[in-house]
Amino acid sequence: MNFKIGIIAPYRELVILARNVVGDEIENFLITEGRFSQAVERAKELKELGVEVIISRGATAMAIQKEVNLPIVDLQSGDSTDLLKAILEAKQYGRKILVTTHRNGLINKHLLEKLLDIEIMLFYLQEENNLQGLHHFISGLNVDVIVGGADTYEKAVSMGFKSVRVDCSKKTLEKGITRAKLAASVRRKQKLEVAKVLAVSEAVREGIIAINNNREITLTNPAIEQMVRYFANANGKNLEDILPEGKLKEILLKDKRGFILEKLEGKEIIANVRPIIFQGRELGSVAMISQLSDFREGERKIRKELAKKGLAAKTNVMEIIGQESIIESVKLDLYRYAKTELPVLIYGETGTGKEMVAQSIHNASNRRNGPFVALNCGGLMGSLLESELFGYEQGAFTDAHKDGKLGLFEIAHGGTLFLDEISEIPLELQSRLLRVLEEKMIRPLGSSRMIPVDVRIITATNRDLKKEVKEGRFRKDLYYRLNVLELTLPPLRKRQRDIPLLAQHFLHQYASKDNKKLSLSSKASAILCQYQWPGNIRQLKNVMERLVMLSNANEINEELVKEALMEEPGGDPLRTGIEVEFEGTLREMESKVIRYYLKYFGGNKSKTAEALGISRVHLSRRLKQEN
Repeated sequence: MNFKIGIIAPYRELVILARNVVGDEIENFLITEGRFSQAVERAKELKELGVEVIISRGATAMAIQKEVNLPIVDLQSGDSTDLLKAILEAKQYGRKILVTTHRNGLINKHLLEKLLDIEIMLFYLQEENNLQGLHHFISGLNVDVIVGGADTYEKAVSMGFKSVRVDCSKKTLEKGITRAKLAASVRRKQKLEVAKVLAVSEAVREGIIAINNNREITLTNPAIEQMVRYFANANGKNLEDILPEGKLKEILLKDKRGFILEKLEGKEIIANVRPIIFQGRELGSVAMISQLSDFREGERKIRKELAKKGLAAKTNVMEIIGQESIIESVKLDLYRYAKTELPVLIYGETGTGKEMVAQSIHNASNRRNGPFVALNCGGLMGSLLESELFGYEQGAFTDAHKDGKLGLFEIAHGGTLFLDEISEIPLELQSRLLRVLEEKMIRPLGSSRMIPVDVRIITATNRDLKKEVKEGRFRKDLYYRLNVLELTLPPLRKRQRDIPLLAQHFLHQYASKDNKKLSLSSKASAILCQYQWPGNIRQLKNVMERLVMLSNANEINEELVKEALMEEPGGDPLRTGIEVEFEGTLREMESKVIRYYLKYFGGNKSKTAEALGISRVHLSRRLKQEN
């Protein structure tokens, strides 16, 4: 099958490489050179000549994609091989390297710095006018070499900097051509399916509108044209020129996912917006729109409240720090579990980061653009917990808010509900929770109406739920409903290699707030690794924050760490993991403990006496008795 594919190269050498790579297929390709606005004009010309797909690179590809309604294959998208090669070449000129790139996250800056023993500064170049910003950025910069595309290379050389251009390799170009052929094939198949799509869209009662990545309206149906006059004869027009500012416009163009409520032309409408994704690529967005009169009034309140809440998970899987195989296994499970909609039960001691893990699952799932709502079930009375989960109607009970209250299930609609300390839910409430999970419907307190909810459940506990079930404190059927996928978080004491990493991370986090630069001595790190950490990661964070406050030097030594640990509950030296043999008479045992504490504090009698709870005079007397 022959395709018409255009290649727009940002520099001349890529034009030559492209001609060599396509070889005998040259009649199927239109190859030209151009950057930024010039490339956009070339792309429009190629489209007029019947080109089905355009191949380009970096910021030039992004500029074309914004202006031309054609599939664009970006040779840099998802592949950092050429950039890494350029960075390796740049290292010969020095350790301080400025890298310009058009795509955030294309390289792992910190990993490269560690592996190559270099310092990397990043500048994101996305548009033509960013070059002026680059000029100002590098003018007074202390760097040895600058790595970037053709424009960056020329700019850097003109300013007297050493520079390495990121060139497209033959292998990368071949992959791009393969992707372009596939995109052209898909585009042809899509055209064949257009008639079917139009027939279906005309048959449904809901209004439908779809836009592409260039914000052009690609599909409307008779229902939406009758409902909202803005969309009459709107196909091919830009959404920004058609629709006034509002929630629908914003979510179609930016978030591309979620439920919204809005008033258009005096009509209250509800829209369900979803991205259009094909083979992992986002091609635009589509909205199913209905008039609110077709829905319960309660649905309107839910959507408004969701818009106000702006609830979101903050943590991603990549932010979970750890090198131990036990935590790497947890990360792999997180990715696997995020691909499903099944309930997850997280086991872990207090402070091991159960909510952080729940947030990571949410952010890696298809619900990441929906709300993430968390509730700690411990310490809440049964009636209060019930009202928090399911909400209540106006006047449902004494002291109830006059307008009623949305429950967390409603607020989490379309997203994830995380219930920590699930073992603390009273038995009488467990049966209602089970019914909600099975029926996916909730009924607020004091109401007769049922509200459908679409929520993924993640729960957590520091107790053995099997034991709770066996002893009758937790329903067996609810346990099996929640424990479809199970995840156990290791305590910090079982992650010895991770303790220094976490400690240094928290130390930097808190020190930067006070404009300090602190590090841990090797002996200080050893003390931290020996400690048992009954409060796990949360306790370690607290200790590091205390060390930042106590430190008067750039390096935190072992004595300061010991002092900080002594202030922790059970923070005495005997909890650091150093074994002491408790054998002999009581008098002999007392002597061993005194000697141990004295050695621990480096012979400091005042600190030893304080730790033992005796006076310094009494300690001196005992030491004389022991000779």
